[in-house]
Amino acid sequence: GTGGDGGTGGTGGTGGTGGTGDGGTGGDGDGEDEGEGKYSGGADCETAPECSGDAIQCGIVDQQWRMRCDFEKAYDYEAHKGDIEGLLQGDEFNLIEGAEAIEVPSFLDMHARWLGSSSCPPDETMTLRLGGGRTFALSYEPLCQAASSISPLLVIIATVLATLYIGRGSEG
Repeated sequence: GTGGDGGTGGTGGTGGTGGTGDGGTGGDGDGEDEGEGKYSGGADCETAPECSGDAIQCGIVDQQWRMRCDFEKAYDYEAHKGDIEGLLQGDEFNLIEGAEAIEVPSFLDMHARWLGSSSCPPDETMTLRLGGGRTFALSYEPLCQAASSISPLLVIIATVLATLYIGRGSEG
């Protein structure tokens, strides 16, 4: 065979050295292309897919088929219904009639607010010496009412954003 091209130099550089080797092979002349592979089967988990051609593509097809079938078996509720019901049997799952009252924590009490106290700060007063010593009062009441009205919405938005943040972080 012949050696490779020496290449060209970059700015201030020199050309590369010629390669050695047989220059590669010319193919076997049977006309098969890389895209000539065949695939059949695998439509259900009873019949494995049959693949010929590129070994890597056939391996990917086989892995995807196996994963799909494993998923279908794992999440088939009807097939696992007896096992699930068996786990929920026993005395610890029976309702106790006449049991004592369950204490509700104070933060779940409907009369208390989740976001702390609902008292508004006192009005700000200013006295101007000019113009006869007038006193002005700045009330926080409209702002407190608006904040009190939208506080459940803010809690919902924060919960959704926190859930998305944690969910995306656990995906890897």
